[in-house]
Amino acid sequence: MNLGEQIKKVRTVQNLTQSQLAEKTGVSLRTIQRIEKDEVQPSSYSLQQLEKALSIDLKKEDTIQEMPSQKVYNISLNINTTEMRELIKDLKKLIGKHWKILLAIILLLLFLKNYTEIKSGLLDGWSKQ
Repeated sequence: MNLGEQIKKVRTVQNLTQSQLAEKTGVSLRTIQRIEKDEVQPSSYSLQQLEKALSIDLKKEDTIQEMPSQKVYNISLNINTTEMRELIKDLKKLIGKHWKILLAIILLLLFLKNYTEIKSGLLDGWSKQ
């Protein structure tokens, strides 16, 4: 397997588009396309950036052969972690400013959900006296 095929295989296993890889590496999209088609050999800088972005050593051919399918899972996990961090940050901002209102809404919803049980419990308690 030649270098261009190796790069393409790793990129597709990691669910990256050529555009995303170009953005991660700082190498132009056209250069990525030409490298994958083996029209050009990457410069040492481009090769280093590709290895860094794809988290592999392209000099070791067995690295590509043993490319685990779980890599896709790890990447999607990282994306979900990033999204969760953003959500938590947004929630902290919301709660920080309006925590009293949110607490009142939550208590009101809990009360309404359990209204019949609360009412019957109170009435049972009063009727026993």
